[in-house]
Amino acid sequence: MSEKQCPSCGSSFGCQTCGSSSCWCADYPSILPCDPNAKCLCPVCMKTRIIERANELTLKAKESIENHALIPPLTEGYRPIEGLDYNIDNVGRFVFTSWYLLRRKFCCGNGCKACPYP
Repeated sequence: MSEKQCPSCGSSFGCQTCGSSSCWCADYPSILPCDPNAKCLCPVCMKTRIIERANELTLKAKESIENHALIPPLTEGYRPIEGLDYNIDNVGRFVFTSWYLLRRKFCCGNGCKACPYP
């Protein structure tokens, strides 16, 4: 792992090669373009950018059922990420985001607070 500096905030962090499955960034869904010439973001800036992109894709998916294909499905062993896949409400309950529910690819019928399905 090499030491890098975030081009967004200037903080130092450890990083592998773009696309490497052993790097911390591999925990996030692959929804940003992987440009080997681009500088890597630190964990905080990467999470922020991933959440922004997930929100963009979620809005598009809510516009049309055809846009659901823009949302990558959950993969086996995926560990949900706070702020991206769920939030914790004021009484300590985990609330799945619309992004996460779209990645499940079906409505569970439980009346989820952020359910994106009609």
